[in-house]
Amino acid sequence: MKNMSRFIMLQVFMALGISLMATAQDNQTKRLTIPSGKTTVSATGSIKGYQTIDYLVKGTAGQTLSVTLKTNSNSNYFLVYGPNDRETAIYNSDAGEQTWTTTMTTTGDYAVRVYLYRNAARNNAKASYTVTVGMKS
Repeated sequence: MKNMSRFIMLQVFMALGISLMATAQDNQTKRLTIPSGKTTVSATGSIKGYQTIDYLVKGTAGQTLSVTLKTNSNSNYFLVYGPNDRETAIYNSDAGEQTWTTTMTTTGDYAVRVYLYRNAARNNAKASYTVTVGMKS
């Protein structure tokens, strides 16, 4: 009985490890750099299921940050996170518009996370998108 319990526990831990590895592979981070003399940069991509992509862009307090998402899916949204905080979004497009603008209060890396809403992710749906990030002084 003791060996059976160990075997079951080992199986559970292996399954959890594989699940966590698959989740980690679905999440990507990419740096966006606005070219000199320009005020915007765009990235085109696609996501599927629970995959997310974080686009990092360096911002300075006092600058205006704008984000626009164009997509072929009604379940494709974005979140914006401030520097040093990937827990609390400062904007969530599923509660508003697919275009957002703010004046940054903190200097650092802002993250724009592109994701699928839970119902689409659960169904392993796919979305193609273009996210445009703008920065003005």
